[in-house]
Amino acid sequence: MLRKRNLTRKNSHPNEWYSAFERHDRLVTLHLSDERRLFGWPLEWPSGPTEGQFIVLNPRWLGDDGLALPFGAELLVIDSSKVQWVEFSFVEEVLS
Repeated sequence: MLRKRNLTRKNSHPNEWYSAFERHDRLVTLHLSDERRLFGWPLEWPSGPTEGQFIVLNPRWLGDDGLALPFGAELLVIDSSKVQWVEFSFVEEVLS
């Protein structure tokens, strides 16, 4: 209610990390600490950046040229400790 009246910017989510995933229903690129990039649809994500796992639907590795490489799995579970940062993409951006 306070957000609707522009009295606060706080939300009911436990942190900004969780809020970003909950509020932005988009494809993601997980930038891993070993410099690989994993692309896909996040079905589930950890409640914070330092614990838990991502469950990614239709995962694809991204090559150096940005092209998606076949992965061979429908789902992938990856530990959040391996992720440096997350990039959110609109579906339209990916298809163009």
